[in-house]
Amino acid sequence: MAKSWSNEKEMEEVYRQNYEDLDYDEDVDEGKEDVHLETEQEDVWIEQEDTHQETEQEDVRIVIREKERRRQEKEDERYHQVMREADEDLCVPMVITKKQELEMDQKKYQEVLKAADEDMGIPIVARSKPTDEEQYHQIVKEADEDLCIPLTTPKVPVQCPPKCKPCFICQLLMRHPFRHTAKFHLPWYVAAESACFHCKQQFAQVTMLIHHINNVHPEVESDAKFGPDKYQMWVQLINGLLRELARILEVSYPDGLIHFVSCLNIPGNKMYGASLNLTFRTEEVFLADIFCQINNLSKFNFNIFDNFGQTYIHSLLHWKILKIVISKLTAEQQNMIQTFEEQKDRFGLFNGCLSTKPTGPLMAVDAHFHLDQLMVKTGLTGINELDDMGTSDLFKTKLLFLIANYCNPAKFPSSAERSEIRKDHRIRLSFGMHPRIVNSNSTSTLDRFFKNLTSILASSKTVSVGECGLDTTDRPNSQNFQKQITYFEKQLNLAVQKNLPVVVHSRGDNNLNLSTLTSLVNNLPRDHKIHWHCFTGTEQIFESASSHFSNIVFGVTPFIFTDKYPSIKQFICNKGINRIVLESDAPYIRYKEQLANPYTVIFVAHEISKLLLIPVEEVLATTTKNSQMIYGC
Repeated sequence: MAKSWSNEKEMEEVYRQNYEDLDYDEDVDEGKEDVHLETEQEDVWIEQEDTHQETEQEDVRIVIREKERRRQEKEDERYHQVMREADEDLCVPMVITKKQELEMDQKKYQEVLKAADEDMGIPIVARSKPTDEEQYHQIVKEADEDLCIPLTTPKVPVQCPPKCKPCFICQLLMRHPFRHTAKFHLPWYVAAESACFHCKQQFAQVTMLIHHINNVHPEVESDAKFGPDKYQMWVQLINGLLRELARILEVSYPDGLIHFVSCLNIPGNKMYGASLNLTFRTEEVFLADIFCQINNLSKFNFNIFDNFGQTYIHSLLHWKILKIVISKLTAEQQNMIQTFEEQKDRFGLFNGCLSTKPTGPLMAVDAHFHLDQLMVKTGLTGINELDDMGTSDLFKTKLLFLIANYCNPAKFPSSAERSEIRKDHRIRLSFGMHPRIVNSNSTSTLDRFFKNLTSILASSKTVSVGECGLDTTDRPNSQNFQKQITYFEKQLNLAVQKNLPVVVHSRGDNNLNLSTLTSLVNNLPRDHKIHWHCFTGTEQIFESASSHFSNIVFGVTPFIFTDKYPSIKQFICNKGINRIVLESDAPYIRYKEQLANPYTVIFVAHEISKLLLIPVEEVLATTTKNSQMIYGC
């Protein structure tokens, strides 16, 4: 006969025992069950008779299930604690059963697969175990992430999936050769259509790029995608890459690099997996056309279905050719090419600045500034107090030497002041009479100034006469203008006597430069050293002066950034920089909102590099050589 509850106290006692038993004892062996308790609970369930008793029986079942759940939670907590301790102390081996190890691997694989599928925007596809190919790629990925782990081939044989070929650089299997090459072997910006220009990262597909932008930085979508505002930057990046390849391969650019590619005999070479018809993709045709337009090359006329035939510099935009050229480099050089722009940024060189090597700081020369006026306007006591401006965000710059011009004899520095100035070994001195000083003083005063000028030229570290010349900006009358010519030519003759270079000032109406050139031709020998300061003349004056004087250079100032003097950019583009020196003319010419200072010459150099599409180092090297030729510093 089934047992029934004798009274409510007996039923409450059973409840109490079960609820107290929920406080699981951790000393109980893991995995064991309380058989006695379950037996009692079974009897309790069997011995229920009426409806009220069945309800009570269901309550007991809930209690038991809660007990089992809590026991399982404690086991899970202990398991995760062991895992955490093993992760924190890698020297302590984690002792787990084979069954637990398999379960852990399976659980971890499913979590990684789920996370990867969610990140890629691909529906989750659960698989029971990773394939041999997946295991192989996982090993390669871990080796790439931790360079201390040598890449090893797994013992299990890897079956090559259909239509997969090994990469001839890294030997990984490629389902899609272009995507593999763009992702692992080319700099991030080469395949511009699938690159994020905000975080400087290359993606295998455009859809992945869009997914990345939408999830990571949708607020800068236009800044991250490749578009017309990136054309100039992209061409500069490619030019810098090709120049760096030429430098590493020790060939000239571009002819030497083109010859190097031609000698590789790429079309039809099975070693590189190249076919006879190397074709451009539609995106590459578009990029090559931009490359040719900005570089002023002949229009890109390859049909997408035609083979290359003759090699041109824009042939290297084809990913197969670029990959083959990169394969000729050492592993260290390949890594250098991939991280080239990042290294330039770390060394203070702006991304896309056409730099040929990631070195710094950049060495520059300011061929013309006014130290006395700069100190007055800034309140500084020495040029060394401006040195922090050489560590700007755009370029880290170091000034090799500077030419300080003093052109008001009434304010020439005293002997003690000159001694203090010469403590900065970078500064060289130049003394002269500015044409506006000539306008505003009498002949007797000017004669006294000229005598003072003659004597001060003998002081040490004085390297030139000037600035001196002609100026009609304040509309002088004919008498004053004739006086300008007289004292200008007296200073030219003095420069010949002292065998010093002359710094020429010429600013005013269109005919003034011709008058200045006439005075130069009439008073100086053809081999005399001339620095035509802040040149804003025409290309004809530039050609005439260059043809007559073999040692003449022309100063380019921050006026290059204004539309007032378009002739500056014109003669630079047409004549190059073989006769150019850089000037700040501080404190008189400002660059944007910055304080006018000698370090602004680096911005002038950067603007010239963009005009000529040459590395900024090449601009600085050429202009420095020109300055040294004139001043002998």
